Amino acid sequence: MYTNERLRIRRRTILKAFIAACAAVALPAAAKNDRETEVIDSRCVGCRDCKKICPKDAIRFHAGKASIDPEKCINCRLCEAICSYGAIKRWTN
Repeated sequence: MYTNERLRIRRRTILKAFIAACAAVALPAAAKNDRETEVIDSRCVGCRDCKKICPKDAIRFHAGKASIDPEKCINCRLCEAICSYGAIKRWTN
């Protein structure tokens, strides 16, 4: 179970990610492509929270691990914010 403080922190994190998502949608395609969101397989436990929150349905599961389709991903970072295990990270190319 989550404590009230953990819930507040999680909600704040998701809100920040949502705001970032709105900004990401407004960016031109060239600006979006310099960043890539990836899954760290060793940390993914297959809980599917990331798949549920993804607005573009860019996350698929293979053998119980998440993978992100870079063609669909808009780098909104909602999946990174919701992942309790730190399995999703955004890298700069």
